[in-house]
Amino acid sequence: MFLFSFYCLWGIAVSITAYNDDCGKVNEYLLRAACKNNSPIVKDTYFSASTKQSTTLSAQNQKIIFDDVLVNRGNAYDKSTGVFTCPRRGDYKFSFTILKTISAASHILLMVNNNRQLLTYTPGRHNRETHNGDIILSLQRGDKVYLQGREKGMGIHGNRCSMFSGMSL
Repeated sequence: MFLFSFYCLWGIAVSITAYNDDCGKVNEYLLRAACKNNSPIVKDTYFSASTKQSTTLSAQNQKIIFDDVLVNRGNAYDKSTGVFTCPRRGDYKFSFTILKTISAASHILLMVNNNRQLLTYTPGRHNRETHNGDIILSLQRGDKVYLQGREKGMGIHGNRCSMFSGMSL
């Protein structure tokens, strides 16, 4: 009886091992197919960040840093630099709202790898004008996306009044 039980258990173990080996080969194939161009698998990538403190841009064409990260799935947004680094090739949607603190004409630019993709303008007739922008872009892995203000001295409201967000589609 003992020998019969041993052979049954040994047969089950061999079957499970063979099944796992086959599944491993299939999973490895699927993983390689999903990782074309050595891209890591990131199921979803999205972020939303805002400004905690009001700030004044100290230089022309300065990057705007959104230091209050609400969500950062995939960790592609760097709150210390204000830059989103694209983790994989694909289509992405970006949105922003900037609430100004001073009455002066101003421009906000959405940049990809130092190239302007979108520009918004406010004439500066009133305090608290807003810049709003939405764009869908086809990006490559490693592309850098950020916002910058064109004018030195532009004031940006904090208290989550200004935000920048993006997501993979």
